[in-house]
Amino acid sequence: PRRFNFDPRALLARAVRTFNALSQFPAFFAATHAEAPVLASRALLRRATLLLQRRRIVTAEECAAFGRAAALLQAAASNQEDEDVLTDDADEDFLDPIMHTLMSDPVRLPASGVISDRLVITRHLLSDPHDPFCRAPLTEELLVPVPELAARIAAYRVTK
Repeated sequence: PRRFNFDPRALLARAVRTFNALSQFPAFFAATHAEAPVLASRALLRRATLLLQRRRIVTAEECAAFGRAAALLQAAASNQEDEDVLTDDADEDFLDPIMHTLMSDPVRLPASGVISDRLVITRHLLSDPHDPFCRAPLTEELLVPVPELAARIAAYRVTK
């Protein structure tokens, strides 16, 4: 490892510090769980915390902050499980056609007329500036909010 300038302890310490810094943003936990649900594993986070403590990879304060952030990540995972239950019973119109998740901010794509969740289509646009349903050019500015559908979805969430 030294020959390749690879220091696993330093890499892990940087990862923990980055995780701790990002934990200031509530959206970080939902996004982390959405992209890598395995990271919310209670057993994995407990083992990681123990490793950090035993090997003294980071300071005690950083380790405690990691533990608090890990608990918030597990809470986000629990919230996602609740969201999955909502998705199972939801009307098809409430589900994003790309990710098949319950939409929170539905927007109409102007060229195809398809309604998608803003978060999902915005993520798509980061890698491809085209409508995924008809391949017409698309930018975030062209998305048209659908407030009446958003209101119906919000009402559905309240009743469930």
